[in-house]
Amino acid sequence: DFQMDKHAVLEVTSTPPYAEVLIDDKSMGITPVNKKGLPLGEHTVKVQKFNHHTYTKLVTLKPGTKVSVTARLEPMLGTLRITSTPPGAKIHLDNEPLEQVTPTQLEMFPGKYTLALRIPDYEPYTTQVQVTDKKMTMVETVLLHITSLTVPSDPSGAQVRLSNFDSYTTPASIKPLPTGNYELTIRLKGHRT
Repeated sequence: DFQMDKHAVLEVTSTPPYAEVLIDDKSMGITPVNKKGLPLGEHTVKVQKFNHHTYTKLVTLKPGTKVSVTARLEPMLGTLRITSTPPGAKIHLDNEPLEQVTPTQLEMFPGKYTLALRIPDYEPYTTQVQVTDKKMTMVETVLLHITSLTVPSDPSGAQVRLSNFDSYTTPASIKPLPTGNYELTIRLKGHRT
């Protein structure tokens, strides 16, 4: 009969499942764990899982008893708040596109991520972000508009030089072109500059 048994039974389950169980810092397997024959007395039960807070409980095993431990493991989560000017940029985390666009706030496991923001006609923005448990990480950026310059000429075939950039031949479409001031020179043999 179980009641007459000189041993105790320790049963450990977890939510989420498949967490490692340590009894007195010795690994006893992955949940659910059902251990018989443990020494009687006090024991420290730890249940741990990657990206979750460790659950710890002190239990006392008495002869002929069954002690059940249900560990509810809280996930480690940090917040990543992303804003851009202009808004509406597509978000990529570690090269994976997300459904959300800026501005948004994401609950994520802690760690280092590569964040990329993309919006048509703007320079792509890429940075490394570190998300920390129970903290907010903010990324705010102004995306640079990509401008272009179209230079037609009649007759075509003129040489176009834009400040210190390469030469182009008309009809020329120069893109991407960082926003700024430029000196534009157009030359065609036999014509005035």
